[in-house]
Amino acid sequence: MIPVLNSSFFGGQISAPKNVGLNPIFRAKISVNDESIRCYVKPMPDYYRNADGSHFLNREITSEALGHVLGKACGMSMPDNAGVIVLERGMIPDSVLSKLDEVTHGHAQDSFLAWFSQDMIYPNLVERLIGDPANDFQSKRIRRIAEKLSKHPDAPALVSFDEWLLNSDRHLGNLLAAAKGKMMLIDQGRIFRLPSWQPGSLGSTDSRCQNTFELMLNTYTPRWSEQLPIKSARSLAYNTFSVAFRSHGSSAARSTLKEMMMEDSDVDTVINYLGGRLDPVQYSKFVELLA
Repeated sequence: MIPVLNSSFFGGQISAPKNVGLNPIFRAKISVNDESIRCYVKPMPDYYRNADGSHFLNREITSEALGHVLGKACGMSMPDNAGVIVLERGMIPDSVLSKLDEVTHGHAQDSFLAWFSQDMIYPNLVERLIGDPANDFQSKRIRRIAEKLSKHPDAPALVSFDEWLLNSDRHLGNLLAAAKGKMMLIDQGRIFRLPSWQPGSLGSTDSRCQNTFELMLNTYTPRWSEQLPIKSARSLAYNTFSVAFRSHGSSAARSTLKEMMMEDSDVDTVINYLGGRLDPVQYSKFVELLA
């Protein structure tokens, strides 16, 4: 169950993160289960404003919550604690707040829903293996890292997990080099391709999206995904997800979507869509074990 906390659980800002991604983030202490935990915090506007003046309901925080509970249910390595917290404007650093106001549709919000996840003290793969600045030498290091990751035992399952959830934004910056050689997943905000997804539109377009992690592996290890052992490992991962989803993942996902205030009919649509993508005939086509 994803905790949804009010602002009284906010314990104050701490030192800023070294790197940021698409969204403005900061670090803070948050009280979870009576324990003060150091977390990365990502506040999000209710409605995003596009450059052309149009806007859309932002489902990114729902994506984060759904991706986290499904990752946990399917045995993927995820942060120990994560959830949603309501933040008042004064709790958010000025630099983060100004970026939020730039993309918020309508008047400036008095408060924001924010996704938080525990700082596991693990570096992401960019920090751990590449560093800054980007240059030709670093490009060669990226190649070596990608070649190494292509042999990582977690890689086939990670590719299949992102493919199942249509995650369009997996990169080295949201993979952590965790304990015992595992890869820990953070930042699930781009499942179903974009934060503008709507339950009724799921499946109405092409059922595949660019799997950025798979693309990187194929770029530096040509035909990686065409290798029979990789296809078999990916199919096995899908089967594991299917069993987990039927046994407890779907109920966890359903509870999370309801916690995110989604209507029952929309919850059913999302659950049915996810379950359908775990049908063996369906995922065998994704893995290309079937024509």
